[in-house]
Formats: sequence, structure tokens, C-alpha cells
Amino acid sequence: MTTIPVPLEFVLARSSLTWQEVSFAIENQWLRPRDAIEIATQRLAQPSPPHPLECELACREPDEPVLETVRHLASIEPPQDAADVAQKWMRLLLLWVYHCREHLENPLALVEDIWCSFGHPAELNGFIRWMPAVDPVATMFRSVEENLRVLRLRWEHYMNELDKEMLAKGQGPEV
Repeated sequence: MTTIPVPLEFVLARSSLTWQEVSFAIENQWLRPRDAIEIATQRLAQPSPPHPLECELACREPDEPVLETVRHLASIEPPQDAADVAQKWMRLLLLWVYHCREHLENPLALVEDIWCSFGHPAELNGFIRWMPAVDPVATMFRSVEENLRVLRLRWEHYMNELDKEMLAKGQGPEV
């Protein structure tokens, strides 16, 4: 899997998280263990009573191990489809890469890494430089630079729509 740390604030602005999603992200190094502590701390402020393990997790020091506790919390939640968890994180990673694209040496290479890491999802084929063109006839009459510009515009449109969708749904942490 691609290892791209994503700031917790960025994630929580776009999506609530279950402990299963937190566990998956920590295991893949997209969230840091201290992010789980922050989520547990935020959970303490919610009206519903927290699980005792969330209280324990909220009291941990940032350098203490948390994954075992997060996995235990995940195990007591209703099960989630692993494909749904993976798709959510794929989209969050793509959004983070897009958000940081001006500061990255080769953002499209990271998109391609994400595409590979998540099993080549068809929804991303239009942003993969070596995949067949969406419009092969038009592609034949454009330069390589123009084709890359069109690909970037397609990526920009997809990311803007995805970000709007996720920001509309993002309502703070569920956990």
C-alpha cells in the first residue's frame, strides 16, 4: 500500500470515522497513532457515553502504542465491508494528494501508486497516464503536453466533485 500520511483535521473535515476505518488507516500509516488518541479525546466530548476503552485511549501519551486498543474498539462495532473502508481511504488519499499537488514533485505518480495499491479501480483510469485514452480519436490529434493537460483537467474536475461530496458529508468524528 502507498504510505501517505494525511492530517487528521483534513480527514475529519471530509468524513466521520469508525474505529475500523481508524485501524485500517493506522495499519497503513495514513493516520498516526496519536490521531487515534485525538479521536478518542473528541469522542469524550460527545453527548453519548464513550466506551471505557475510548476513555483509556484518550489518556494515552502520543508515543504509547494504540493499535491493539483501536483494533479492540473496531471489533465491537457493527462490521463494515472492507471494500467500503478501502474505498473511503482511497478517496481521502486522492483528495490529500490533489490538495498538496503544488508541493509534490510528481502528484500523478502518487495517483498511479494509489490506483495500484487499491486494485486498479476503474473510476481512476482516466488519470493514469499509461491507460488508454478516454477519447482515443481526439488524443491522436493532440500533442503529449496537450493530452497531459486534458488528463489534469479531468483529474481536477473529479477531485473537485469528490471534495464537494465529502465536505458536504463530513460532520466531524463518529468515534
